Amino acid sequence: MSIENEHETNEQFIARIMSFGCPTGPLIQAFVIQALRNYAEAVSDAPAESLDSPLLSGESWKATAKWLKSELERKYGM
Repeated sequence: MSIENEHETNEQFIARIMSFGCPTGPLIQAFVIQALRNYAEAVSDAPAESLDSPLLSGESWKATAKWLKSELERKYGM
């Protein structure tokens, strides 16, 4: 890993991998979108208390997952 990548922000990292930096090319975009969908569904379905952590409430995780699910539904119909 280069020094440049060690200091990239989350946004820069996502932009880099979604810009076909992957050896399998554009398949990475489908992979990332599917991973987002799967995780958002898992978090949405989990009991809030099972998601609680010292830094964040389970309800916050669930609200974020529900928002992401609605955005994915709006854009991709998934």
